Amino acid sequence: RRPGGEEPPLTLASVSRASKAAAALFKWCVCQLRYAQVAKNHAPAIREAETLPAQIGDAEKAVQQQTAVLERSTREVAESSKEATRAEKALEALRADLAKLRLEGQGLQGRATAMQAAEAQGEERRVREEAEKEARRCIHCQREVYDTQDAYTRAEGRLHARCQAAFDGIEPEPEPDSATLLEVKVQVCQRIEFSANGVTIPPIFMSEIEGVMRVLADNPDVKICVEGHRDAGESDAVADARAAAVQEALLERGLRAARVRSQGFGS
Repeated sequence: RRPGGEEPPLTLASVSRASKAAAALFKWCVCQLRYAQVAKNHAPAIREAETLPAQIGDAEKAVQQQTAVLERSTREVAESSKEATRAEKALEALRADLAKLRLEGQGLQGRATAMQAAEAQGEERRVREEAEKEARRCIHCQREVYDTQDAYTRAEGRLHARCQAAFDGIEPEPEPDSATLLEVKVQVCQRIEFSANGVTIPPIFMSEIEGVMRVLADNPDVKICVEGHRDAGESDAVADARAAAVQEALLERGLRAARVRSQGFGS
């Protein structure tokens, strides 16, 4: 209406403007209806979308926690790897020590076997020597019969020629002792003579060694000194070696080392 209350006249232009306004209003209403329908249909999705930031924040926190756990696990794995490496090195060292101990054990076992074999051979040799020595003993005086001595072979065994009369019951002429005790000195009635530059006791003089042993056995408090001599053309070492040979022969027959010593002299 106009200010005066008069209605404007209808014209084609006014009608056209009104139609356009009505069409625009209709389109707006339709759009509002469609938006309301879409909002109604997608309300759960919208609400879910509204909660997405919180879910994303929670997920980020969870990822950070998992990352921290993963880093800690990685460090633990690295430490475990170092420990495993050290353990492997220690194990290798133990294996090397074990191999070394096995080799040493094999060596010890081999030496023990060799020693047992040597002891067995030594015992066998000793038994054989004892048997041979026993077979060579005189059946009367029980002293060894040497190849250089006069002896007889009887059914009972070997017999010294000088023991024949006594063994057969014939009273023999008394023989001088090979050694006698004079105060605190053991005087050998016959000297032990060696070959030129020789230091080995001839078997013929073993009876002198036996005589000295009998005297020393009867006088356990007596100590002796074995004196060795040399000829003019021999060295002092020969005299020392001869005295040592007699000393060794006495020791082999059971004389204690504290009761005998040896010394070499000149010619």
